[in-house]
Amino acid sequence: MSLLLLSGGIESTCLAHALRPKLCLTIDYGQTVAKAEIQASKNICVKLRLRHEVTKLDLRRYATGSMAGAVQSFDGAAPEWWAFRNQLLISIAAIVGFKGDQQEILIGTIRSDRIHKDGGQRFLSRMDRLLRDQEGGLRLRAPARKMSSEELITWSKPSLSLLGLTFSCHRSIYCCGQCRGCRKNEAAVAYAIRLSKH
Repeated sequence: MSLLLLSGGIESTCLAHALRPKLCLTIDYGQTVAKAEIQASKNICVKLRLRHEVTKLDLRRYATGSMAGAVQSFDGAAPEWWAFRNQLLISIAAIVGFKGDQQEILIGTIRSDRIHKDGGQRFLSRMDRLLRDQEGGLRLRAPARKMSSEELITWSKPSLSLLGLTFSCHRSIYCCGQCRGCRKNEAAVAYAIRLSKH
């Protein structure tokens, strides 16, 4: 009984394919690309025959960084950094999961997400402990936290047609091809294509 935070990106899509969660949840929290993430997630869940829900909580007025269409105001942060974003998304997922009797929240964090403090093992362990210490005793799992996108693709074996439905841009509802998300997506899909030829 698991709930997956599904953004429509490569990593969460690979987890949806491999782990078949009871529910996939996409959250519109005011990010510039919300519309595209929701559509990609819907398409992915239709293809995989998974239950999908969308919830909205607009926090854009409090945000900085490219995901909000704003300038990053925190020195040293990645361009897409959004303060307390993962903490917020996990908490919303926990609320939805608790109501639906889920036992764990799954997130698509991978090794390179350590660039953000809320993508590292310390944060993940503390969020897991926080959820366990509250009513419901939910767990937080990031099954791919030690993998690269390419390693996750090798492990989960998604079809190329499934990967073709993914969306990872941080700036626009149309892939900009320039942001970290687009570059990572392009490299992962190229890897999957090479893998399929062997």
